[in-house]
Amino acid sequence: MKKILDDNGLKTHSGHYDMAKYLSKVHTDKEDIAVYFDAAKELGQEYVIAPVTPMFDLNALKKDDYLYAAEQLNKAGEQAKKLGLNIAYHNHFWEFRDLGNNTTGEEVMLAFTEPDLVDFELDLFWAEKAGKNPIALFEKFPNRFKLWHVKDMDKTKSNPIEWPKDGNLPIEQIFKDIKYTEVGTGSINFPEIVKEKNKSGLKYAFVEQDNIDMPNKMESLKKSYDYVQAYLTK
Repeated sequence: MKKILDDNGLKTHSGHYDMAKYLSKVHTDKEDIAVYFDAAKELGQEYVIAPVTPMFDLNALKKDDYLYAAEQLNKAGEQAKKLGLNIAYHNHFWEFRDLGNNTTGEEVMLAFTEPDLVDFELDLFWAEKAGKNPIALFEKFPNRFKLWHVKDMDKTKSNPIEWPKDGNLPIEQIFKDIKYTEVGTGSINFPEIVKEKNKSGLKYAFVEQDNIDMPNKMESLKKSYDYVQAYLTK
């Protein structure tokens, strides 16, 4: 991978590494995250990202599961810091389920991770789909969202999840109401969000195309690229 990147004049600033068992309080066969740190150093990455909560039963995650994940992320952050690396967590929509007392899994992890050890990669699509205003998250947790995933929501599927009615449906069913599109062609107001990048603490923003219907993937990618260059980088 490093050779491919070098040959094409590309850089990778972060990577998603499977930490599902590492973050799971019921698994003892944890992933060896030291291997991930080695890979990140070899590739010249700054961030090792935990891309998802434990995947084994996403419908049953409770506050204790997120508390354990926060503890594990702190430990990973300590190890990473010694190597000149950073740890961050990337959200989907289920982290925004109400766990009681108007508390969500995302907020538990933000509250119980150390800001100098753990950053967050806010997936703007999933936050919006969960009915959360990214700017409100920046205001409540300033300087915690050093990375963003920028992807857009098809206007035909732009309705947010209704909590708790729809939010308590099986995750597989909720995914049926998801449709991505090129950045700038959907329902997310990226220019307004970008105005608050300093409050977020933004360092890197990545376009994530995900599964878009356009057959020509490079044409699809160029649409997102051109929009970002025109409206989000000034």
